[in-house]
Amino acid sequence: MKKILLTLALVSMLATTAACSSAPSTNTESNNAPVEQATTEQTQTPAKNVESSPSDNGTLGDYTVAIKDCTIAKNYEEKDCIVVTFDFTNNSDTNQNFQSALSTQAFQNGVQIETTSGIYENPDSYDDITDSSWANLQPGASTEVKMAFALSDMSPVDVEVTEWDARSKDKLSKTFTLE
Repeated sequence: MKKILLTLALVSMLATTAACSSAPSTNTESNNAPVEQATTEQTQTPAKNVESSPSDNGTLGDYTVAIKDCTIAKNYEEKDCIVVTFDFTNNSDTNQNFQSALSTQAFQNGVQIETTSGIYENPDSYDDITDSSWANLQPGASTEVKMAFALSDMSPVDVEVTEWDARSKDKLSKTFTLE
């Protein structure tokens, strides 16, 4: 079942990447600075954390996760999205990536919002900022991961992370207020 879900997720990501690869990238990057939209001259803006509790970081099965912060950006369709940053550590005994190990969801007004792509930090490549979520980590390795979700409006966003294993009830969550 996990292989089927992974295959479906990969096909979805490839289709999204192929669909957006015909348009050149318009973003630039500076270290830990907001990403600027060259075509609209809008800047990603940080969102404020509404609720920070011990439940926004911890261990989920063989993985350590922290929901850190977020920014507001535009995706390839020029739609507003929230880019959430996570710290991810693979404590398992096999190579693993964030997307295969964990399920990440975002909600606005109690309704799930969809993941999105087409947010580029470097205008000279099509390296989407969410590519980090698919990078395999060896056991014991850590990395920063970014996931993007298409916003339905500017209401608060609840982010939840769980294990793919449906038997586990453990969940990490954090709520962000958008500015």
